Amino acid sequence: MRKGDEALLGQILNNTNNYIIQRQNNPNDAEVLSNLIGTESGFEVTSQLSANQGGTGLGSVKQTREFIIHPDEIKRLMLGQAILVNKQAFKVQKILLRKGAI
Repeated sequence: MRKGDEALLGQILNNTNNYIIQRQNNPNDAEVLSNLIGTESGFEVTSQLSANQGGTGLGSVKQTREFIIHPDEIKRLMLGQAILVNKQAFKVQKILLRKGAI
């Protein structure tokens, strides 16, 4: 990466509200885009198992933050698929691009 490229990328990402994200093969790029989209509240539920009896009835629930769009989902987009992000109205949706659609 040339000097200034990272700063320029940061300026562009910070000053735009709409993104069309297509498949990213670089895991770091997919993670940057997932972080840009953000996270939402979720819950992690665990349960304790016994070798002889199955479930013991014990477990836990904890609140977590999860990616709205996980980096793996970005890395697995198929040809013609994209994730459309509108930060102003905060809409995130998976779309299918067609020739001449944009």
